[in-house]
Amino acid sequence: MKKSFIPLLFYLVILQNTAAQLRYLFDASASEINIRTGELKMGNPGPAGKEIRVNNYFMSLAGKQIVLVM
Repeated sequence: MKKSFIPLLFYLVILQNTAAQLRYLFDASASEINIRTGELKMGNPGPAGKEIRVNNYFMSLAGKQIVLVM
């Protein structure tokens, strides 16, 4: 083997052993959602049927939940 090939082979063996072993498990089924309202004082929410309300998770427009992405 050439000397320049040995570090490459070593790197590939290390990369295979570390990257293949990483596994992540996310379980959100047991988490509780604590929705807080009234923290943002917006005043009048608007006319009936078109109210805009905000809590710590989402915004609602006329009772429909809207998640803003920026």
